Amino acid sequence: YVYQIVWIYFMSISDYFITIASRASAKSWLIAVYACAIAVLYPNSEVVLVSATKKNAAIIVGKIANLKDEYPNLDREISHFPSSASMDDLCRFHNGSTIKVVACRDSGRGERATFTIGEEFRLMDKEKYDKIVKPFAYARVTPYVKLPEWKDLPPEEPREILISSAYHKGLWWYTETCKIIKDLAKGKNVGFIAFDYLIAIEHKIKTMKLIEREKSTMEEI
Repeated sequence: YVYQIVWIYFMSISDYFITIASRASAKSWLIAVYACAIAVLYPNSEVVLVSATKKNAAIIVGKIANLKDEYPNLDREISHFPSSASMDDLCRFHNGSTIKVVACRDSGRGERATFTIGEEFRLMDKEKYDKIVKPFAYARVTPYVKLPEWKDLPPEEPREILISSAYHKGLWWYTETCKIIKDLAKGKNVGFIAFDYLIAIEHKIKTMKLIEREKSTMEEI
């Protein structure tokens, strides 16, 4: 859909990107597609999916499994895919790229990432995210930069994407989102996009009657 094309484009040109989207806006599916695209198109990328628990981030790995089964072109790019028995949550590609799931906990320290994706980041602890996840980032040295004629080119910037549904503005997701919007206005290489429930209705993912039923069980706010 058009909104997904726009979404992918702006993620592709930003070093840091935040998406705030309602449920059923297909954000987990699109992030799965995008993570695979990064892994395939940028050899030796280390894509790390981070969430409050490994189970939450593993939802995206489940989406990748569906894509792998549906599209042979993607399937042949993957050399190893985690089975439910192994629970290693590490997807390897023939070109050296990997996609890994990590929980935002002390056990996640020491990981490295050229591309970090925070799934439902509002549920993560801000202090742990800054101390554990932020240090994952490192610059991917593209192979051609090692050639003498390109040695003066800078390495590729590590990138970070945060996705979440909206919630009370007293939590850190809101201040982080406000900050990135201000940085965007200042011309920094960051991005922001938001979608409400109308996206799900427009593309027949949900109906208005279903939305109304869901609202009836929610708190007043």
